[in-house]
Amino acid sequence: MTRLLLALLLLLLASPAWAAVAYDNASSAIDTVGASNTLTVSHTLNSATNGAAVACAMSRTAAAPTSVTYNGSAMTQVGTTVTVDAVVTVTMWRILTASMGAGTYNLVIDWGATSSDHVGGIVSFTGVHQTTPVSGAATATGSSSTASVTVTSATDNMGVSCVVGKNRVVTSLDTSRWTQAGSDGYGESTIAGAASVVLDWTLTVSDSWGIIGASVDQAAGAAGPIRHRVIQQ
Repeated sequence: MTRLLLALLLLLLASPAWAAVAYDNASSAIDTVGASNTLTVSHTLNSATNGAAVACAMSRTAAAPTSVTYNGSAMTQVGTTVTVDAVVTVTMWRILTASMGAGTYNLVIDWGATSSDHVGGIVSFTGVHQTTPVSGAATATGSSSTASVTVTSATDNMGVSCVVGKNRVVTSLDTSRWTQAGSDGYGESTIAGAASVVLDWTLTVSDSWGIIGASVDQAAGAAGPIRHRVIQQ
């Protein structure tokens, strides 16, 4: 009986598993007039517990933004790619949000020049590693009816992608978080983490595309409960 009680006590004292990365919210906007160098997207953090956000900034130019901020803080660039015909640029950015707390803040993207399409979107997450929130960035380009990129990730992480399909509407084969249509089709998607994940989109008709993928990584210490061994006397 004593050994059984001791075993139950040790199980109760075992460290709990941390939650997996979870989706929080998504927002996006598009400017097809091209009257301004900047685009502002209002985005609400429903929760900021071990929070982070990943933004996509696309433009119908071969130039990346000169500045991307959220709540006035600079975001860190994760990756960039340009469609094979050098017409549309896709960039991905990330930022930690835990210190901001729940609330509504602005994503502001500045390209330093006008364009026929300026597109921005942002997806926020909870349960994210606060030192290395995003890893495994990969890019791909092509000319076909499917845009695809493979990302190294892990169970309890989450894959994320930013995509453009030139002259086409894009549809995610994973979980679409937002899409916009202007001269081209734009979007951001997520997929549950695994050792290797493939983020796929379809284009209405075969055309050039560009895609960036990355892994949003689970908070530190989220490897599950610590197991104790009961030593019998």
